Amino acid sequence: AAHDPHAPLPNELSIDSQVYGGELLLRWTFSAERYQPAAIEALAQAYLNQLQALIAHCLSDGSGGLTPSDFPLA
Repeated sequence: AAHDPHAPLPNELSIDSQVYGGELLLRWTFSAERYQPAAIEALAQAYLNQLQALIAHCLSDGSGGLTPSDFPLA
């Protein structure tokens, strides 16, 4: 069910995410009384930049490897 745009929000900022069809989808909901759309756009862009940096790090040579949880009987 869609949220009534005139009803009060349960939170001033909410980010809901899901993976659908192999893609990460984010839905940003925010209070227009508390935040300007440009501020949320800047926050979303910063989030995207950090997520891309994390992905690049995880795909780089030398990252990852075995951890103690890979050896449950040790």
